[in-house]
Formats: sequence, structure tokens, C-alpha cells
Amino acid sequence: MRWLIVIVAIFAVSASAQSSRHDRIFVVPAPKRVVVDGDLSDWDLSAAITCVFDEALQPRFTVTVAAMFDSQALYISAHFVDDTPMLNRHDPAIEPNKGWDGDALQVRLCSDPKAPYPLPDMENDRVCHLTMWFFTDKQLPVLHIAYDAFRSEKLWVGKESGVAFRKDKDGKGYTLEARIPWERLNAKENPPKVGDRVAFVVQPNWGDSSGWRRVLSFNDVIREAGFSFLNPRMWGQAIFLPQGKLKPAEKPKPKTEQILPLVLRLPLPDPQAKFVSAAIFNSDGVLVRSLPVIQRDEQSVKRGEKFVTVRWDGLDDDGQPLPTGRYIVKFLTHRGIGQRYVTSLHNAGNPPWRTDDGTGSWGGDHGPPIAATADNERVYLAWTVSEAGTAIIAVDPKLPNQNEVVTRIGKKFWGQHQVLDIGILVTALASDGQRLFVAQDGKSWGSNWADPKVLNKAGVVLWDAKTGKPINFPFGRRALVISEWSDSIKPAELQPYERLSIYHPLVPRKRFWERVRDKDFGPQELGLNLLGIAVSGDILYASLFLENKVVAVNWRTGERLREFPLPHPCGIAVNRDGQLIVVSNKRLVLLNPQTGVVTPLVTEGLSSPWGVALNDEGDIYVTDCGDAMQVKVFRVETGKGTQFIRTIGKKGDRPWVGRYDPEGMLRPSGITVDHEGKIWVCEHDDAPRRISVWTKDGKLIADLLGAGHYAVMGAADERNPQWVNTHSTLFSVDYATGKWQVLATLVRPQMHGLSFADDEYTSRDYKFRHVRGRTYIVHCGRGGVVIYLLGDDFVARPVCALGPGGALPLHGFVKEDLPVPENVRNDFWHNSHSFAFWWTDFNGDGLVQPEEFALERVQSFWGLYWGAWVDDDLTIWSATPHGTGAIWRIPVKEWLQNSVPVYPKPSEQKPWMFVHGKGTVHSVLPDSDRLFVLEQEGGDAYGKGAKWQAISCYLVPPSPVTTVAKRLWAYRRAWLGFGLEAPLAKPGDVVGAMKFIGKAKLKSGTTIIGVNGYFGQFNLLTDTGLWVESLCKDNRYGPKADETTVWPENFSGFLFRNRNDGKVYLIAGDTDCRIWEVTGLESIRLAQIEFTLTESDRKLALRAAAIRQGMVSELPPIQLRKVQAGRIVIDGNLDDWDMSVAVNIDGGADKKARVALAYDETFIYAAFEVTDDSPMLNSGKDFALLFKTGDACDLFIATDPSADPQRTRPVAGDIRLLFSVMDKQPTCVLYEPVSREGSKAMRLFTSPTGAEAFDRVEVLTAAKVAVSRKGKGYILEAAVPLSSIIFSPKQGATYKGDVGVIWSDAGGSRNVLRVCYFNKDTAIVNDIPTEVRLQPHRWGVITVE
Repeated sequence: MRWLIVIVAIFAVSASAQSSRHDRIFVVPAPKRVVVDGDLSDWDLSAAITCVFDEALQPRFTVTVAAMFDSQALYISAHFVDDTPMLNRHDPAIEPNKGWDGDALQVRLCSDPKAPYPLPDMENDRVCHLTMWFFTDKQLPVLHIAYDAFRSEKLWVGKESGVAFRKDKDGKGYTLEARIPWERLNAKENPPKVGDRVAFVVQPNWGDSSGWRRVLSFNDVIREAGFSFLNPRMWGQAIFLPQGKLKPAEKPKPKTEQILPLVLRLPLPDPQAKFVSAAIFNSDGVLVRSLPVIQRDEQSVKRGEKFVTVRWDGLDDDGQPLPTGRYIVKFLTHRGIGQRYVTSLHNAGNPPWRTDDGTGSWGGDHGPPIAATADNERVYLAWTVSEAGTAIIAVDPKLPNQNEVVTRIGKKFWGQHQVLDIGILVTALASDGQRLFVAQDGKSWGSNWADPKVLNKAGVVLWDAKTGKPINFPFGRRALVISEWSDSIKPAELQPYERLSIYHPLVPRKRFWERVRDKDFGPQELGLNLLGIAVSGDILYASLFLENKVVAVNWRTGERLREFPLPHPCGIAVNRDGQLIVVSNKRLVLLNPQTGVVTPLVTEGLSSPWGVALNDEGDIYVTDCGDAMQVKVFRVETGKGTQFIRTIGKKGDRPWVGRYDPEGMLRPSGITVDHEGKIWVCEHDDAPRRISVWTKDGKLIADLLGAGHYAVMGAADERNPQWVNTHSTLFSVDYATGKWQVLATLVRPQMHGLSFADDEYTSRDYKFRHVRGRTYIVHCGRGGVVIYLLGDDFVARPVCALGPGGALPLHGFVKEDLPVPENVRNDFWHNSHSFAFWWTDFNGDGLVQPEEFALERVQSFWGLYWGAWVDDDLTIWSATPHGTGAIWRIPVKEWLQNSVPVYPKPSEQKPWMFVHGKGTVHSVLPDSDRLFVLEQEGGDAYGKGAKWQAISCYLVPPSPVTTVAKRLWAYRRAWLGFGLEAPLAKPGDVVGAMKFIGKAKLKSGTTIIGVNGYFGQFNLLTDTGLWVESLCKDNRYGPKADETTVWPENFSGFLFRNRNDGKVYLIAGDTDCRIWEVTGLESIRLAQIEFTLTESDRKLALRAAAIRQGMVSELPPIQLRKVQAGRIVIDGNLDDWDMSVAVNIDGGADKKARVALAYDETFIYAAFEVTDDSPMLNSGKDFALLFKTGDACDLFIATDPSADPQRTRPVAGDIRLLFSVMDKQPTCVLYEPVSREGSKAMRLFTSPTGAEAFDRVEVLTAAKVAVSRKGKGYILEAAVPLSSIIFSPKQGATYKGDVGVIWSDAGGSRNVLRVCYFNKDTAIVNDIPTEVRLQPHRWGVITVE
């Protein structure tokens, strides 16, 4: 039994379940004749792989992929299981790069076999991104290929594509077949050949029932998890074989089902409960094991059964056997916890969430409203840019209820994104009733906006006005390019300051407070060129603001007809006479497009006009910014000229900050008049984003807010829960009725001078704190903390800020702003992470002065990407995110008389405690003397590759300590960060947790904590570590879009208990700030029982653990003993070895061996004493095949103890050392299937059964090997430098591994027997791939003594 104890000890890390993904695909030679017709009967499918995202989705979402090749082409086939097969509405003639957004297959590869593997980057024109889909509307197969880092692309449609599709007879799947000539993959001259390997990944896509949107996608043939379109290092490999018709290869045996020999019988405190969540605690009250969540079947609940049985394995959460003794099981039950939709803020959609038919939600999420136009049926609205939202929408002009100011539209017909091939910022709209013309400007997707060498591309694209389908211009192009222009034509005030990095914002030379001072708001702020369009018949007119001209283009032919010089033209409209009414500087002019004559219409009374629109009577509506901030209405009367008629909206804007006045406007931009005469006005502002609708006589009838920023954040004031803020805007919410009203704009950064701003990205997330009779608003940004004091007028003034230096530019600072000596400023700009900042508003003006500001050097500091947590007394809690596990607690040091808190300067701060997870700390949440932590050991900042991850609870020491604090519990069923390696969430799984979202103390006294999830879910746990429930849906499997669906990427979440009604609420959303009541919490019941773990229980647990971890042998471990350097001499003599610890190998028929291992600081040693009638003969001439051509000895080691113990394929760190002779000289050969570092020496081993590829097969010339033959046997000694195999054995550690011996025939020409100590599956000696293959799941344990 002691061997089992050792076996279990190897698994001291919490290994996640092995991925079902493949790491390679074999490409077999194509038959002589292959007809591309969707029928694979003429294919060699012997190397096909089946790809499934998750076993639960296998019945609906499965694809089988195969690949073949010949000298002319690469062949790819795929059979999809799909309920709605071959449904993809993206027209390749219009959207050639959108085929992935529906049913499609994507394949990425590098066609150059000489390229390094893993592929370090995509800077190679032989990197190809293939997308294949069936364009449903026209029944056309499509092949689209983008090259290198998407810098160029090509398209083939129909028969020319070389792709064919065939729907299954039962309508529940389809087959894709493709022949891609090597020339298309830029490999005509030197395509991959037999024995080559190239980087390769497949990405199947399933669309929804509309054919417009993808609902499920994943990567297969990968080295690791990640985003394949960004990271080629994650791509797997395609290996080109010399022959096909492979025999069925040995299938990896399914993982041994967990043996759960121990039983706990829990008395239910509520027999009607549907869920049971339990955990085991030791006698010290520390959680040692979380048990699987039990979902009771309906019959058990109906029968009122009073007990539930939980099976478990007797191990702790680290996989270690629990010692015998007394334990407590704490558990909770509930009858079902759900959520009830209450309301949605800052989104005027009806409904405000996304729906499958595209009519839900409202507007763009990465910018404010900017443009509007209308025709006889619809109103069209535009926001500057969108990602999760839609930048352009068409809505019904009829409003739901005009008896009061409405806050929701009546109906949205469709929505679309901006086009990425031209400038990605939408600037203007026009419609001719059949088509919607959309103007876009700026730089294209992926461009560096700070690089003046990258040109801006102003252009226009078309959408079908009725359906929202993309359409091409009649001359065959998706975009009509109006101008490609340089940043150099922008005025000096719009040229940006130098920024610290691409991750920091571009700040223009004219600052916001200067614009406030000068009332300098309007189109001149944008720094864009194409700011107005209008259509008359076949002519499109475009205003080029920076180029000082209006251009006329025939939009049917693309021909540029004429240019009209005009200073700073902006909004433009066509009157009934075909003449143009144009905003030009501070004037309104009439431009005759036939003669070019410009006639002034309005020369006075406009401050900074922007948009223009006409009603049916010819009245002119102009949005005027500057000091007006309203709409001005003019009428041209014969003989009287242009007459001012009226204004719409309160003169002089609504308050920039403070109490909200809906009668006022801010930055009115785009404007239109619908067919009923209502005026729709876009306001180019973020707090809030707003489109207002007015009657022609100036009455406000609709106040339409939103859409919210990507991954909307919001928070309630827990003392005054009716107050909810999002987008720097304060709302008052009635939780009983769902009604709300806007109260104020809370924060408007840098209005009066240099002050701390929010960090832009998390600006919509402010939390309330009440201290010493005052109300504070806390902004915890990406690293830094800014604290505001809220006045009775709802104006929040910044009073202090502190954080890591790298966050300072996120808070509105440029290099020239820093009030520090020039040498410090320069040092900071070169290495900002060596500094930390501090500011306190001593004089009460909210501005930053040198005497209030400190920028100090620090060795390490705190700063979490998702923000610190500021406690109720304004104590800041944060962590050093990587490498130390340091937790920081920064209390207020003193209070000024003006209620300004003063914190210690950075040099005065130090860590308060440390946690176990030194890899990454993602988030912290304090609760009295406890601290909840999202932590991981190892891995990257996104959670990938972590040894373990946990939601943990620590006891906070009363004073700072330099050691790890006491951990009360750790919930290990968690995937932190992106959670890309996580399976679909099941009860008890916490997937993609990035931050804590709050806590709520229930009436029962139980406190629940909330964490968000990257894939749209939110999880609740008790403060004792019991999982309670998940809210919303895991959005990876394409769930129905409804009020409980939050789409990626989910960075939102706020959980709290409403002190007024006692209920718990969740605030979250994607482009709307949604509020739900969490229901069913009152049904939670807590209970506990004691039990004793006996010695017999422990023995059962040890045996079950060994089986579960893939240990198929109870043989004693191999000992790796440390020896003094120089003690072992490699001479073929074992006198200097302690062979008493050797293990025995018995091959039968007098074929036996004893094997011992040792190590020192430099070498690992191996000694083999072998009985053999023909001792150590090997006739081989190829070092890589010495295992086939005679005698040899083997040593297998898994040098990475953190690798998944149940893996069936080798990973980095798994190696084979083969010792033999070649040309009568002793030699050592290293076989490394997956190389970690250093040079690659790729070798492919093939046979009719398949192939095995190794990154590295080479002779280790630095190894020492000696052989001595004695009668019917031999001794082989070897010393291998540890550095050559990247191995650092640690005393007391355990590793997986094995040793073995290969016996040859009498002449030493071929092998006849191979036997290992642990692995008993070695009978085959007639198949090279099988014999060379490493099988880590069959290895045993090597212990380091």
C-alpha cells in the first residue's frame, strides 16, 4: 500500500480534465481521381479526425475533418452535424470577409514546411486563413483566403472556388469538400511533400437559424488554447504521410471513470430541495474538499426523500489522500435559484437586449450617436462604431406612446456593423428610400491610429434600406472611396501628444478644459474629414471637412464628377430643386451643383453648426453646438431670404455635470425629420448617450438613451439603492415597477483643468461609499483608484488618486502634464512600471498641482487590471498581480477638514499579507476580517496553463505579515481569466471568473459572494465556500438570446442586497445595463454532519486515486537517488552503484534486466544489467531507428510534474532516452515529441497504421555511454547532462516515467522483444510508429530520493 501512497503523491496539483482537442492531423496522399462534388466516397478518410467542443454538445455540434494532398493541391473535407445545415447569408460579393459569421469551416495554415514550428508570428505570405461557406441565397460555394496578418485577400466563388457542399438526406448535417491548388496557398513552387510538417488549425463554425450570426465556434488541431486568428503559436500541425489507407490506429482508451468508493449520507434540511452543494472541512475548520453538486431528480423531490447520497474518492482538492480522523460536511440545499428581469437602463431598444431576429437592443457600443436620416418608412440612426452592438439601425418612426416622453422605440427593423475595410468610424447617413448610404472615415480595422504614415480612408457603403442586407455599388465594389487622406491635414490642435504605448489613449493637443473655456464644440472636434453626405438621383454629394470641398460622385459608376471649393463643409442636404444646403464653417449656404455658385443663406447666429435636415415644407433644421447646443430652424421665403423660425431645445446646453435636464442638448450632431414631421437629434456625447425626438414646435417626446458601452457596467448605491449609475449617469430606479428616470451626470473629467479622469474603459463603473457623513464615488480603473466627493448638486469632484505608474496615462495624463522634474518625467516615460503615483486635493479645486502630486520609484506595487476594491471606510484593497501573491491594504491615513481623505504615499505603503497563488491574483473582495481572492499558481494573466486556480478565502491578520496568511477555504472548480480551457459550465463550475462583483448578506445571516464569468455567467458562493448557483447562460453553445443572455465578452456585474425591500439584485449586461432580482435565495438551508475517515476508507481512496490518475500498476516506484558528483564513473562497471534499489524487468525466456537511476547536480545516470544471449548488438545506421535494428535500453521521463497525469499523448517535457550502439560506438538518442526550447530536429516515423512526429530526435553528443559485455549479458551505463533534457529533479518530488529494454535477434539486425517496467503494452515489434510512440498514461512513478 505504501506504493499507492507514493503514486497519489505525484498529483500535488489540481489538474484540469484533459482536452479532447487534437494536436495534429495526418494529410494522406490523394487517390488519383477525386471529384469535388460533396460526395466523399472517392476519398481516403482513414486519417479523419472528429472534433467536438464538449460531450454535451456532441449530438448537435460535431464535425469530422480529413485532409489529403498531391503535387497540385491540398484537399480538405468536413462533415458537419448541424440542425440548420448550409445556412449562411453573407454574400461574398459584398462581405467577402464575413463568411465566418454563419455555417462555415475555417482552416489556418502555413504552407511553407521550412517555417519554424510552432509558428512564431504571421509575418509570412504563406500563412493562409481559409474560410469556406455556402452562400445560401444564391446557392454558391465560396472560398476566401486572407494572407499573412490579414494584409491581403482573395476570393473564389462557384465552381471556381473548388469547393462543393452536399446536404445530408435527413437534413441534419452536410458535407464540405474542397480542392485548394497549392498556387492559391502561395506554394506552387515548393509545396509540402511527404515527411513535411506545417502549422495547421481548423475552426468549425455553426450559425443560427437566420444565417447571419455564428452561435458556436472552437479551434481544433491545436497546441494550446487561445484565439487562432491572433496567435499562430497555438496552431497544431499537419503531417504529410507517404501512404494512406491507414489501418485503424489504437484509439486512446477512454479515461478511467473516477472510482468513488466512499459514501456520505446527508440528511436534507429541506426534502423539497432540488440542489445540494457540499464541502468537507477538517477539524481546524479549513475546507479540504469541495464535493460535486447534486441536482436531485424530480421523483426524489416528489417522494420527499430525506437523505441524499454523495459518493467521493477520499482525496483533498489537491489530489492528496486525506488523513484519517474526524471531519465535518457542511452543505446547503435550495429549491432552485433564478432571476427575474426588473428593468434595463441606458438602452432604448425594445427589448433592450439582443434577440435572435436582430430586432432587439439598440445602437453602437464603442461610441456615441452621430448621424440620422429618414425616408417615407423608416428612420436610420448611427453611432460612431460598434462591436457587440450595431453601428447602424433602422427603426419605425412611430413611437410607442406619445402621451408622455417615451424612453423606448416602438420597433427596430434591423441593425448592422460598420464595414472594416475603410475607416471604421461612421460619420453620416443618407437614404434614397431603397438604399441606405453610410459614410465612414478614419483608419481601417487593425491600423495604428498614432502612425501618421497610415492613411485615413473616407468612403461610403450601401445597405438595403428595407432588409438591412449589405449590397454592393452597381460598379461592383462594396465601398465607394471618397478620399484617402493624411493626418497631416488635421489642424495642430488635433494632433496627438506622444502616448506611452498602444494601450494608452491618444490625447489631442487642445484639451477638453480648453474647449469648455472656449465653448469650442462641434464637428471640428472629431479630426475626421467625411462629415456629410446627400443623395440626389445617381449623384452622391460628400462634404470633406478637412479638405475644404464638396465632391459629387456618380454612385452607380463610381465616377468622380465635380468638386466644389467650400470652407469646412459638414452637414449637407438636397432641397426640392436639387440644390444643396450645406453647413460651412459658421454659415449655412446654398450650393448649385450645376453652376457651382454658392449663395449664403445664414451668415449670423450660428455658433458651431453640424448637421442639417429638411422637412416636407422645405424648412431647414440645423444642429448648432458651440455656445448654443440646440436646433435652429430656418425658412427660405421668396423675396425675404432666409428667416429664423424657432429653436428646439434649451439654449446653452443641459448641464455637463450635475442634475439632468432633458430639455437641453449636448453636442447635437446628426439630425433628420421623419415622414410624420418629428425631429430626431443625435447628441455626440457619452454621459449619457442620447437621441432626442421633438415635435416640429419644439416639444420633447422621446428621450432615447444608449447604447451602453461594450460589456456595460453599473452599480447601485447600497445605502440609497434606488440610485443606480452607469455611463457616469445616475438613474433613479423603482424596483417594483421597473420604471426609472435620469437624475444626473455624475462625472465629467477635466472640465476646468488638469485633473484625474476615469480610465475610459471602466468609466461606466462607479461605486458609492458613505463615510463621515459624506458620499463618495469610487472609480477603480485598470490599476489606479480615483475617489470623488459627491455634492448635493450631484456633481462629483475628484479629491484623491493613487496607483501604479503604468495606469497614470489611462487617467488623462500625457508626458508634458506630469508636475515633476524633467529627469523624473523622462525616467517614468521610459519605465513607467517602476513608479507609482499619488495625488491629494489639498486646496479643494479638484485640479492637480505640483505640491499635491507625487511620482515615486517603487520596487513592486499593487494594481489589478479589473480594479482594486475600496471598502466601506475607503480602505483600498489590491494586489501585486503577478509573481508574489502580495496583498495590499491601504487605509486612509488622515482626513482633511474639507472631507478629503489622505492616503500614505507609495513609498510608505507595503504589502499587508501574502496568498498562495503567486502566479496571478485577479481580484480581491474584503469582508470584515476575511478576504476573498481569485488566485492561481502558474499560467498566464488570462488563466491559461495554470497549475491550479481557486476562489479562496483568507483570514486577514490584524497587522502586516511577510508570510502567507491562513487560507480558510479554496474553491477549486474554477477557471479564471478567459477560461479558454474550460468545458461548458455545469452545476458547480465557475468558468472565466475575472473579478468579484459584490456580496449580499441574506436575512438568514448567510453571506453570498458573486463572481462574473467571461462567457456570460455569474456564480454565487457562500462565504464558507459552498457553490450556490449560476445566473445567466454560458453563451458558448449558442443559447437563445433573451433577457438572461449576456454576450461575450462579459466584464460586467454588480451584486447587492436592497436594504429597502430585502431582496438581492444583479446588475449586468452587454449593451444595456440590466437589473434582475435573484429569486429563490430564501429557500437556502444550511446543515452539517460529522464523520470519521477510517484507515480502511483511506486505503480504498488510495487505490481509487491510483486508478483515476491512470496508474495501471501497483509496482514499487523507481528510485532516482542523489549521489555525490564524481562518484559514478561511466565505465561499464557497476561497483560504484547501489543496485539494491534497482527494479527488475522480466521478459521471460532468460531475458531479464535490473535497472537503477541516480543523479547529481549535473547528470542523470542510468545503469542497465541485462541478460542477453547476443549481448548489445545493433546493426543500425540510422540513429533514429536504433530501437528497430537491435539491442537498446530505454529511459522515459516526464520532466514536467505539473502536466496532466491522465494525458494519452505526450506534452512538452515528456522525453525518451534510448541507449545503444551504432557503428560499435555507444550512443544516446533523445526523442522529444514536443520540444520546449532550443533547436528542432523534426523526424517523422510512418507505417501503414499512421505516423508519429517528433519535434526533436538527435544524438546527445554530450552524454556518456559505456557498454561491457560479459558472456550472456551486458552492462550499460550512461550519464546524460540534465541541461540537455531541461530537467531539474527536486528531492522528495515524484515524476512519471519508465525504463525498458529491447532485445534483438541473434545477429543484432532487428528487434524481437521490448519490455518495460511499468508499461505492459509493448508486445508490438512490427510497427515503427507504435514502437517509437511515447505513452505517458502507461508510465509509473519515479521518486527522487
